[in-house]
Formats: sequence, C-alpha cells, structure tokens
Amino acid sequence: MGIVLFLLLSFISFLSLANNTYDVIHTTDGNVIRGNIIERDFAAKMYTVQLFNGQIQSIPKDHIASLEQTDLAQTYPSREFSPVHPKLSANKQHFGTLYVGTAIHTLSSHSGIYTKDATYTGINVSGQFNLSSHIALYGGVSIAEFSQLTISDGMGDSIKQSGSQLPDESYSSKHLGLIVSSNLSTGWQLFTGVGGFVEHYSTYSASFDAAGGDVQFGIGYSWQGLQITGRLHVMLSPDYTVAVDRSTTGHLQMGFNF
Repeated sequence: MGIVLFLLLSFISFLSLANNTYDVIHTTDGNVIRGNIIERDFAAKMYTVQLFNGQIQSIPKDHIASLEQTDLAQTYPSREFSPVHPKLSANKQHFGTLYVGTAIHTLSSHSGIYTKDATYTGINVSGQFNLSSHIALYGGVSIAEFSQLTISDGMGDSIKQSGSQLPDESYSSKHLGLIVSSNLSTGWQLFTGVGGFVEHYSTYSASFDAAGGDVQFGIGYSWQGLQITGRLHVMLSPDYTVAVDRSTTGHLQMGFNF
C-alpha cells in the first residue's frame, strides 16, 4: 500500500512539473510554501503539498491566507532552479590568511669540541596573500627573547642554562617569500617556499644583524574560516661566521582566512 501511494504521488508531481506549473501558498504567519498540491481533504480541512525536494507537508486550511498557481518557466527563466536536485555551492576560495603564533629560533655554533645551541622563544605575526590555488606570497615578523643555552661536548655530555643564568638578549626577524602549496583552500596543506630574511640580536651593550635567504617547509589543515599550521624556516646568511652550523625558526600558527 505504501509503495502504491508513493508511486501515485510521484506520478502526480511529474504531471505538474511536465506542465511547468506549481502552487504557491501564502500562510497566515507570513511564510511562502512552493510545491504541488496533491490532495485536498475538505472534510478534515487539510491541504497536502509535495515540496520541490520531494517532502510531503500538510497545511490546515485556516492557515492559508492565499493560494495561486505559477508558471515555472516564467518564475525561473534561466532554468538554474531544479526542484529535485538543488544547485550546490562550491567551496569558497580563500584570498589569504592572517596568522598569529609562536616563534622558536635556534642558532647552533661550534667552538673546538663544544657545540652551542642558543634558543630564543617568542611570538610571530604573519600574513599570506594567495595568488592562485597553489601559489602565495608570505611575510612575517617574529619577536623573541634568549631563553635557553645548551652546551655539548664531543663525549655526549651537555649543560643547559636558562632564566637568570642567561644574559638579557632579544631577537627579532622579518621574512618575505613565495610559497607553493598542494592546496590553498579547505583541507590538508603541504607547502614549501623560498625567500629572504633580516634578523637582529641585541643586548644592553652589543648588537648583531644578519640578512640572507631562507627555505621554508610546512604542513597545515584549513577549515572555511580557520587553519592550524606548522612552519619551519632554514636560514642561510653570508653575515654568519664560519662557526655557525645551523639557523632555524619554527612556528606553530593559528590562521584566520579571509
């Protein structure tokens, strides 16, 4: 019995659509319902309407303010409207992203048998402008303080200093580069890029500046409005002494897409 009723309702709806007409019901509470009236129960004072998405809705007669029949082709001349399969909107392409996050800069150097790893921790603010779905311009600023010094010897022993054991030293840097990403919309993102940087180290009595090129690598996941990204910069500079083995800056960032 249920299958027969379903086939009957579908056949009635098909006939109505074939005639390119549908019913418009204005209710007493101001709503507008569009579909095809498939049953009028005058005894129960109830109208049964099949909506364009296939659902069935019953409306009491005293809730109907007015009723009219409209031609489908005149209402939707472009025929973009589909009563059975509504058009789905595509994912919004991001124009860019504003990032805020952490900055961890490490400068490694050697002296004889000893290796020193100086770590600076702080904050980072960055921005990205998407040139296409895979290419973007990226720029950022980091500000950090000297937070840890690790001294290791060739025998595997090490000493760590932090807090008041360290001199007051600040670090700042600016990065600008071009990145290539597997995806600059929603979902997982793998990216790499090249660019340049300038950085500044300073204490109360001395300072040091360096500039050069950097390569960055990263991975992240983006939703429609937010994303989380892990990013690593590997920096090279002619201003470093021959004792500098490695200079890197890592970020864990929260991004706000626009």
